[in-house]
Amino acid sequence: MMNLRFVRMTDRYLGISLCHLLYFLEKVMKAVFGEKEEKEEKEVEKILMMKFWGIGNLVMILPTIGAVRRHYPKAQIDMFTLLTNREVLQHNRWINNIHFLDSRNFFIFAVSYLRNVFRLRRERYDMVLDFEQFAKTSSVFALLVRGRERIGFDTPGQGRGIAYTRRVAYLDYKHMVETFFRIAKGAGVEEADLSPVRLDVNDQERENVRSFLTNNSIGEKDIIVGVHIGSGDNMMTQRRWAKENFAQLADILINKHNAKIIFTGAGEGEARLVEETLSLMKNGAVNAANKFTIKELAAFTEKCRFFISNDTAPVHIASAMGTPVVAFFGPNTPYLYGPRGNNDLIFYKDLYCSPCITNYNAKIASCDNPVCVKSITVGEVFEGIRKKYLK
Repeated sequence: MMNLRFVRMTDRYLGISLCHLLYFLEKVMKAVFGEKEEKEEKEVEKILMMKFWGIGNLVMILPTIGAVRRHYPKAQIDMFTLLTNREVLQHNRWINNIHFLDSRNFFIFAVSYLRNVFRLRRERYDMVLDFEQFAKTSSVFALLVRGRERIGFDTPGQGRGIAYTRRVAYLDYKHMVETFFRIAKGAGVEEADLSPVRLDVNDQERENVRSFLTNNSIGEKDIIVGVHIGSGDNMMTQRRWAKENFAQLADILINKHNAKIIFTGAGEGEARLVEETLSLMKNGAVNAANKFTIKELAAFTEKCRFFISNDTAPVHIASAMGTPVVAFFGPNTPYLYGPRGNNDLIFYKDLYCSPCITNYNAKIASCDNPVCVKSITVGEVFEGIRKKYLK
């Protein structure tokens, strides 16, 4: 994957210039070649939705995708997202076609980006719905694809609103599920059920999870606790509760309640983190790092009494599957990005400096001492879990 900071800085400084340049060229072309704005409302036949970064964000957008489909039942609805997000949207009943942006390195990203521009421009979309909150990469793409209507967030301080024919005011006081739905409102959708939407998990994926549990001597009657100690690339270490804390909490749950602890993770970095955490424990636990696909992770969370996680995508996956979530927040705020279940347990100190990563600053912060997460103690977490889930 490309270096996230490099991507953000390139997007920030090059993206705004490209947005303004393409907007100006569009106006010139219309003036020179006599293109007229269409005054009559045409039937919406083709819609392109875009969201690149954030598996958790995509999970939160699912209710809005369903609302758009119900409002435009006959339309062709396509999605453009990162290749790494493939599993979240595969076999989705509301989407006709999914187009992928490959971001393995800068060269592949550029080639994939341009290839998709030419491919999707030929589709002549009636609407382009851009769910990115601050990235200009998608704003530029919306301009290049030239949808008849382009709808996206005019996030203050990000200079991206110029790309859209309908600018949606970004609100930093509503949960992101509701904020994402504002894009659909810009597309004419008035109402929607914004309850979490379960991921489409098939029988084979559930059977794979059952086999994994059986092979690790875990039965249906056991207290199964999933634990995800990693986090996304953005402010990776600052968003993480310490591995020593996870190890201590896991030992307490095993000693006091005979819980079966299963650590999840994806990628080499998180696999190492799980190994390091297991080495700090006095009891045995199961290492499931890199053992589950995204859909299998969703199926696994269904088996859990509760799921413990840092602020990252599995929070939203578990919540969508109806599993209670124990989540740690600090640099991000749970008021915008927390799980949406009815029985969750959130630890957030709401310090004077939190949140320090927002969509206003493009999720870029320089904090090197995340006291917001460090100040969450093992004792208070266990006590909260005991009272809520282990009475």
